[in-house]
Amino acid sequence: MQIEGWAGYKCQQKLKLLKEDLKRWNKGVSGNVEAQVDKLSKQIEMLDKKSEEVELNETELTIRRECFQEMWDILRKREAVWKQKSRNTWVCLGDANTHFFHRSVQARRAQNTISDVLEGGWIEKPELVKMEAVRYFSELFQKDQWNRPLMGGFS
Repeated sequence: MQIEGWAGYKCQQKLKLLKEDLKRWNKGVSGNVEAQVDKLSKQIEMLDKKSEEVELNETELTIRRECFQEMWDILRKREAVWKQKSRNTWVCLGDANTHFFHRSVQARRAQNTISDVLEGGWIEKPELVKMEAVRYFSELFQKDQWNRPLMGGFS
């Protein structure tokens, strides 16, 4: 491919052509995912209807199993693509959108904060909340002293 112009323009045009080629290749390799899933589910449905009338032979059962396997593989791949796209969107927009990013951090911080404790009454002072947390977990993890019963009922 011969493109005339300065280096940046050549690179841009080559990337555009590459993008078109990749789209054609992707369509040829994976095709329309929704159409594939629809075709497989219709084939499975046809075999299910047939199985209600008569028992399916081994070949038909194998075809049904393979259709299910292929459909689940396609759906799993589609899910992975959507997951990658969502991560890409977050990378592109999440950090650049500082208002959104800071609101997310503030929401998480507010959700994880213990501002008051109900122990006989509401305790709101941070020092008292800390002391109550220490007291509670000290009691919770304190080793209980008790006599274990022995075999034969002797202590």
